[in-house]
Amino acid sequence: MDLFYTRATHYLPRMTFEITLKMMLVALAFGLLSLWQVRRKRKPGALPWVPWHGVMFLALLALVAGAAHLPAVWPR
Repeated sequence: MDLFYTRATHYLPRMTFEITLKMMLVALAFGLLSLWQVRRKRKPGALPWVPWHGVMFLALLALVAGAAHLPAVWPR
C-alpha cells in the first residue's frame, strides 16, 4: 500500500501520442523563437537578457527526445 503517493503513476498523466506532439510543437516554437532572436541585429557589446543559444539547445533536445518517443506511442 502506497500511503504517500510516491509513484509517478499517481500524479503524472500518461505520455500519449497527442501530448508528445504538443510537446514537440511547443519545442519547435521555442526553437524558432530563439533562432529569430539570435539572428537579430544588436548594438555592439550589448548582451541579450535571455541566453538564446541555451534555449535553442533545450528546444532541440526536446525535439529529439519527442521524436525518439513517437514510435512507442504511435497509434495502431
